[in-house]
Amino acid sequence: MEFDFKGVNIIDGSGVDVFTGHIPRKIEYQRQKIYTKFLFLRSLADNLPTGNFFQKIALTRSEWIGLNGFTYSDAKKLFSQANPVFPFWKKEDEKRKNWDYFDLKGDLWATHVEYGNVMRKVRIFAEFCDANLIFPFTDKKIA
Repeated sequence: MEFDFKGVNIIDGSGVDVFTGHIPRKIEYQRQKIYTKFLFLRSLADNLPTGNFFQKIALTRSEWIGLNGFTYSDAKKLFSQANPVFPFWKKEDEKRKNWDYFDLKGDLWATHVEYGNVMRKVRIFAEFCDANLIFPFTDKKIA
C-alpha cells in the first residue's frame, strides 16, 4: 500500500510535551539523586560497550532526562572524530546545580529532546513526502 502525502497537511501534536511531558516518574526522580554519586566511574563506563552497567549508573542529571546513547568508545567506532559528551552534560548540570530535577528536566526536555529529537522525525518525514507540516503547539496564540 502506498500513500501520496505531497501537499497534504500533517498536523502533529509534538511540542505540547514542553508543557506536560517532562514530569519524571517517581523512580527516575529518586535515581537521579543517587546515581550522580557514581560519576567518578564515567571514564570506565565510556571505555566499555554501550549498555554496560557502569554506563547506566554514571550519568549526569542532564543525561537522565533522555539524553544518553552510545558510550564514547562505541561512538568512536561509528565516527572516528566523535567527541565525548560527558564534559558538555557535566557543564549543563553545573549551570543548573541548584535546580530541582523537575525544573531541570523541563528546561532540557523542551530544548533538546522535544524539539531536537521528537519533532525532527516528523519534519524529516514531511520534507521527504513534500507535505505541509503544522505544529499547533509551537504557535504562541495556541500554546
